[in-house]
Amino acid sequence: MFKEFNLPLDDAPNLVFNGELVARVTSSPEPRADNFSRHLGRWMELALYRTAEGTYVCLEVRCSKRSGERNRLPRAGTAATERAVVAFFKQTSLAKRLYAAAGIVTARPAQK
Repeated sequence: MFKEFNLPLDDAPNLVFNGELVARVTSSPEPRADNFSRHLGRWMELALYRTAEGTYVCLEVRCSKRSGERNRLPRAGTAATERAVVAFFKQTSLAKRLYAAAGIVTARPAQK
């Protein structure tokens, strides 16, 4: 079931679309967490949406709870294909968790 999303972006118009959340992953600011971001007090949130038209919306938010810091400006983009989704998020360990949750295969066969 599709619903309307309104993603607020700083210094840009909000991104509004009808779609569904495909996958969302986060790292953790806590050193004891298995998904520790490697930056005490900072973490990232990645989300992937599929629009009613079949394209993707990619969202990356860099968060902080350090004194004097605020969340960085969200980075968002659209992607027509899974390959374009991978180009947006790259091949970080957090992005690979997102791909696994979304069912996107990024492994390549070994060379013979």
